[in-house]
Amino acid sequence: GTARTSGKSRNKLPSSGCKVCANSASTLLLVASNTTLYLGFLFFGTITHVEETIRTLVEGTAWQRNPVRFLILDLALVAGVDMSAAEAFVRVQRLLSTRRVVLVFCGFSLESNVGRSLRNVDLLEMDGVELFATFNHALECELSLFLESRSEYLISGSSGTENVYLRTWFSSQKT
Repeated sequence: GTARTSGKSRNKLPSSGCKVCANSASTLLLVASNTTLYLGFLFFGTITHVEETIRTLVEGTAWQRNPVRFLILDLALVAGVDMSAAEAFVRVQRLLSTRRVVLVFCGFSLESNVGRSLRNVDLLEMDGVELFATFNHALECELSLFLESRSEYLISGSSGTENVYLRTWFSSQKT
C-alpha cells in the first residue's frame, strides 16, 4: 500500500529543537528548507511558528508542487511541551490526516516530559501517528515504507525479492 492512515502508533524507544522535516511523495527528497530547530521548551509562544511551518507544507501551492507523505518531527532538543503546544500537535495531526500524511515523532521516550505531555492529549495513540527513538531510525523506516509502497511500480515484472526483504526488515522494527 500507500501511506498508513489507520492502526495504532509504532513505538521504538530504547533511548532518551524540534526539527521539522518532510519527504515528497513524488521525489522522495528531504526538504532542507523546511527544517526548523527549537531548543528548550515548546509552549504557546513557540508552537505557533511550528504549526505555521507545517501548515505551509500541506496547504496551497506548496502542497500542489510537493505533496508530503510523511512528516518527521524530531524533538530530541526539546525539554518539554506545555498543554497548548500538545494541543497544537493534535490540531496538526488532524490537518495532516485529512491529507493522508503520517505524523512521525522521534527523539524522546514515552517517560520523558515531552512523551508524557503528548500522551496526556492522547496524540501518540492516534491513527496516523508514529514514534521512533531517533531521527535516523524514523527516516529509515519511513523510507523503507515509501519504497515498499512504490515497489510494484519500480520493480514490476521481478520476482519481488526486494519486497520480501523490505517487509521482513520493517516487521523487525515494529513493536
